[in-house]
Amino acid sequence: MEQFTFRIAKLSAVLALVVLCTGIATAEKNSSEKDVAAEPSACAVTSTSACVTPSTASLSRCAEYGACSLYGDLSGATGDMLDLYVKEKARDGETYADLSLPEFTAYAMDGSEVSSADLVGKPTVLVTLAGHCSHSFQTLPILKELETEYAEQGVQVVGVFVNSGDAESVASFMKAYEPNYAVLASPDDGLGETFDSRLVPTYWLVDAEGSVKQRLVGYQSKDHVVASMTSHFAQSVSTGQSAGR
Repeated sequence: MEQFTFRIAKLSAVLALVVLCTGIATAEKNSSEKDVAAEPSACAVTSTSACVTPSTASLSRCAEYGACSLYGDLSGATGDMLDLYVKEKARDGETYADLSLPEFTAYAMDGSEVSSADLVGKPTVLVTLAGHCSHSFQTLPILKELETEYAEQGVQVVGVFVNSGDAESVASFMKAYEPNYAVLASPDDGLGETFDSRLVPTYWLVDAEGSVKQRLVGYQSKDHVVASMTSHFAQSVSTGQSAGR
């Protein structure tokens, strides 16, 4: 009888230990899941110097603008910098009668140098992007569709990753997206100053002569982009010929 009682007590102790270990494991799992859920998607794709962990305020502003800052965390913007972002977002849809595409140099995925002058000759949908911005990656399928549907009509699509690493780094993470359009890398944030544009993604609709016709700031629906293209590239899009031909 005493031996039976001892075995029962031993079994109870083992069961208690199992329950304790299960509780600890569950708590650790829940904690881990909370950490993963709290991790922002905007910084999940690449690791860059501009990629920082945004606060709730940052994510809210990011969602409101449909854009990210070239410098990383929008929540850090105060004073003059915040005013700059507000004014820049207000320029979404702005059209121009006489604005030349700013001169710049970037790098193709094979490392070759490409200048703004190389884009002249065809209507161009130029989009500035960033590797730490989820809205930029949401834009990629649209760029792919635009290239597929309008390349034969003389329109070229160009995505420029700014402050997102060198050409080799950009080529590495872009491989998974299988771009059919030109992808360029501008390793530092200097292009933001050149374009006076620090929010990404930003579309620049440029005619065959190299004149900027419209700026679209933040994530845009494909229909909206096509409507703008039709308005500014009417001759090319309707006839299937480049305005420069």
